[in-house]
This record gives sequence, structure tokens and C-alpha cells, in this order.
Amino acid sequence: MRPVGAKLASRLAVLVALMVLGACAERERPAAPAAPGQPPRAAPAPIPFPADGRVMVDAREYPWSALGRVNTGGRGYCTGILVGPRHVLASAPCLYNGIEGRWWHASEVHFVAGYQRDRYLADSPVQAYRAAPGYDPGAGASLANIANSWALLTLDDPIGRATGWLGPRVLDAGLRRRIALGDAQLAPVAAAAMRPDCEVLPGDAGTPPLVFVDGGVGPASGQIAATGAGSLGAALQTAGLAAGSGQPPP
Repeated sequence: MRPVGAKLASRLAVLVALMVLGACAERERPAAPAAPGQPPRAAPAPIPFPADGRVMVDAREYPWSALGRVNTGGRGYCTGILVGPRHVLASAPCLYNGIEGRWWHASEVHFVAGYQRDRYLADSPVQAYRAAPGYDPGAGASLANIANSWALLTLDDPIGRATGWLGPRVLDAGLRRRIALGDAQLAPVAAAAMRPDCEVLPGDAGTPPLVFVDGGVGPASGQIAATGAGSLGAALQTAGLAAGSGQPPP
């Protein structure tokens, strides 16, 4: 196995702050005052966040453009990942309205791709969605819910053709071995919940973690390989989506 390259490692560092998606203004150092007779200097480029190495990324650039917000009923939102021109992988808890004790209707759900500082690349209403049959909203963080926390959304419009999409990866023994050897990198998608001071809250978006491998990136899950009824793999197959078939925008 070849060691992971510097480019792969740098992408992983960027991933830590990926789901911030530029929701807040970029943090910049103030420009120093210009000397007499000299034109003012331009403001410096955004710098990494301190301590943990997090950096802002441009949500309009692929592969970040394939990520976005799943807005639910005007009351909340969660992370979504385009895995096809018209399909978004999200979390099952995101689609459940805990206040009213019901699932959100598809007409109440909207997806916004490449969201950054109140701007976005593309958006679409949700035509329909399928949540994991094994997810029980009343069971809390049970083992069954952890293993069945996915939801696959079908959009009205094929916005993935403009933003690109990420190909799901099978998190099998072979990929786990490559991760252990450093030939691939696995990282969770950070929760997209923001405090007023623009700091990301700890947690997990409920979507599968992303894996950087062979120069590409995509959500990785062991359920992608499963083809039984009610599995994520079966849902992807029904939607005509193949594992690893990501595509950048034209």
C-alpha cells in the first residue's frame, strides 16, 4: 500500500471545518495601515482557525459543492450530500418532526447545495424521500437507530449536474485495512449547527463519514454493500446509483 500523499492529508484537514460551509463571514486579520505615499495593502487571505487547524472552504468548489443543507419545515436543517444528480443522502432523524411527533412531508423539505454566507449554487424542493425502515424515532440512540440512521431524498430538479456529486463508498474490510495503513483517510461530517458566535457545535450530522481514497472523496458506509430489503444499498440500487460513481460538475 502506498502512503497517503500530502494532497490527501491537506484535504482531510480542510474537512474538519467542511460543514461550516461559510455560514459566517470569513475571519481575517486587519490590514496594517499604509505608510505615507504608499497605496493601502489588500486584506490578507482567510487564515486557518486557531488551535485545531480548521479552515474555511469555498462551498462553490467541488467536492464541497456537493454538500448542502436539508431545510425542514422552516424550523431546522441538517447536512445533506448529493450522491447523484437528483439524490441526497441525509440522516433519518433530520426528517422527523419531534415537536409534532410525525415525519416531515416531502413538500416541507428543501435542499440547498453549495450554501455559503446566505448564497448558494443550486436548490430544489424534495419530491420524495425514504428513511431507513429500521429507524425508530422513539428509541433514542439505540444500536438499531445508529445502524439505520440514513435517509435518501429524491429532488424535483437534477441540480447535481451543476454542482457535482460524491460517489458512495463501501466501508468493507478492505477499505478499513487501507484506512488503518494510512492509504485512505476517514473523517465524520461535522454537525452543521451554529452558535451565534459562529463556532461549530460538537456532534455528528448523522450522515455517513467521508473517506478520501484514490484521489477521490465520498460518503462511506457498510450498509452500501447490503442489498437486502430496507438496506441503504438496496435504496441506492433502486435509485440507479452505483457505489463510487461520483462526478464533478462540467
